[in-house]
Amino acid sequence: ASDVYKRQGLDLVDMESRLRNYLASNPDSARAQARLGRTMARQKRWHEAQQAFFNAHRLNPAQASYALNVAIALDHLRKYSVARRYYEQALMLGTQSGKDNRINMTSVRQRLDALSQLGK
Repeated sequence: ASDVYKRQGLDLVDMESRLRNYLASNPDSARAQARLGRTMARQKRWHEAQQAFFNAHRLNPAQASYALNVAIALDHLRKYSVARRYYEQALMLGTQSGKDNRINMTSVRQRLDALSQLGK
């Protein structure tokens, strides 16, 4: 099993390197920014993931999953009040038409309810 984790770790490092190289010449690629964020999130590098997710959201603010990714990263960083705003934005965007904007609305609502109960 440790070989699998080592391989996965190297794969993540390789993926991050490739994404950073791609972004150096394509800085306006929201999709690449989101992938970079997911790569960092898998490594629990939430500060860096949040920045990449925010970049993706800034580049394509109509994409519900990008707003959701920002919310999740902020949630992991315990920035609950800001996270709540992005969860709400993701819900709003997720109700708009188009299969590209589908997110798990139930999960987002449940997390918003949990944050409301925290009072933060």
